[in-house]
Amino acid sequence: MDAGDHDRDDLRGAAPTRLDEGVEDDVDGRAGDGAEGGRRAVGVLEQDPVAAAGGEAHVRHGGHLPARAASVAASYAARRPAMVQTAPVRFDVLPAIDLAGGRVVRLVQGRFEHVTDYGDDPLATARGFLRGGSRSLHVVDLDAARTGVRPPEHRALLERLAEERPAGGVLQAGGGLRDAAAIEETLALGVDRVLVGTLAFRAPDVVADLALRHGARVCVTADVLDGSVRVAGWAEDAGVEATAAVADLAARGVGAFLVTAIERDGTLTGPDLRLLARVRAAAPGAILVASGGVATAADIAAVRDTGCDAVVVGRALYAGTITLADALAAAS
Repeated sequence: MDAGDHDRDDLRGAAPTRLDEGVEDDVDGRAGDGAEGGRRAVGVLEQDPVAAAGGEAHVRHGGHLPARAASVAASYAARRPAMVQTAPVRFDVLPAIDLAGGRVVRLVQGRFEHVTDYGDDPLATARGFLRGGSRSLHVVDLDAARTGVRPPEHRALLERLAEERPAGGVLQAGGGLRDAAAIEETLALGVDRVLVGTLAFRAPDVVADLALRHGARVCVTADVLDGSVRVAGWAEDAGVEATAAVADLAARGVGAFLVTAIERDGTLTGPDLRLLARVRAAAPGAILVASGGVATAADIAAVRDTGCDAVVVGRALYAGTITLADALAAAS
């Protein structure tokens, strides 16, 4: 990471507090993702920016929250648990595995009528990525996203991947997490970071409370089309502008976001760097994962330079426009 790191020198001056120094590690000591030079670890957030500023609505990069977000932030700051600084880890690449009927598939712009089948052994696919050097994985249950019910074979896959995922990596999973119980159940499977979309924009207080309990293990997905957040499997407009929504949720205590440019998803046309830069500015203290459009090593480097902490790479790996080795090299 280059861009934005100079604004994060509050993490560089002192030796970081390790998770095992007087703080219970709710993810078995596993580090999260991020770039070198001051990043967050999965499950643990830095000190609240409001509390750090003595109660003022002040963000770490020197800016100020919008008035509405500031009011919400002050309310949630009073309830947030003590946060700790964590050891920095490098920018991460998360190979994507989308599941449908027990098979690995890829969609274009989230459309099920534009599906490509990549085989019936998602565990072998995941193991191939891990053997190739990946520390982390991004898994989306498309069946659960459509029905709200996770098939037993998809549940079993998540449990197996939680066991096999290397130390220091992140198993990130989503699809169909429509209530707090589903989120808690997915975390209990051993998933490091759960992806929450529709619920975050329809019941933000519920997601804020989950973030208070689980920190950055709760990741809000902002799926964006024409600047607006889409929900319900990208079928409905949530009626909120993406950066304002992210700023509001960050003020409520959400510590991780996955941002997808829908019009670029599965198209190999390159990431929406302007969108990523705007979201980074809206939530400067949160983990930010980018998704959509990545096709080349240069795309990955460009995402890294916007200040993101990680990038999801899907169709490019399956279509062969980039190798996993080159993707990982571009992230370093």
